[in-house]
Amino acid sequence: MYGCSFQATVDSLQSIINQKEETIRRYQSLLRDAREEESRAVAALQEQVCALQSDLAVQEQAYNRY
Repeated sequence: MYGCSFQATVDSLQSIINQKEETIRRYQSLLRDAREEESRAVAALQEQVCALQSDLAVQEQAYNRY
């Protein structure tokens, strides 16, 4: 009698653990994706900053000539 109830409890707990582990894997994947997206956004912004700095340098040179 207790053996069946005990096994049902163990099975239920194992199922909960499995669901928890799957949830952790999903969140890890989402976090990895977010980090990759952030890295791409930072790289794009850095490129924009470099381009703007280059444009500014050209404009300063042109201004200083006149």
